Amino acid sequence: MKKYFLLFLTALFFIGCGTNSDYIETTKSIILPNKLLNSNSVEDLTKEILTAVSGEDVNKEKIKWEVQGNTKNGKVITAAFKNHVVHIPVENDGDYIEVTPVNIYVITDGKEKISLSDILEY
Repeated sequence: MKKYFLLFLTALFFIGCGTNSDYIETTKSIILPNKLLNSNSVEDLTKEILTAVSGEDVNKEKIKWEVQGNTKNGKVITAAFKNHVVHIPVENDGDYIEVTPVNIYVITDGKEKISLSDILEY
């Protein structure tokens, strides 16, 4: 299973991480190793995080995705709904990109920083 997951990530990476929109689309499609908040992908998890902090049923099409900037080994992707912003650190690992869910956090409209661990405890 892990081998297929890595092959999938490799294929997505070679399809195109040349532009920010390709990088975002690849990040959104990453399959999570464990189901979190009833989500299998980064995009679904982000939707569920925004739903939890906003108190609204968030439609995926209403989420604004951006590359916030580069890090030493990757990029930080943000996903915003109203004034809530999820920060998703993405690491480059050779030909692969990875998202470690424990590093995901949200800044709420009240400027409160909430980690994914804190959201999962609710």
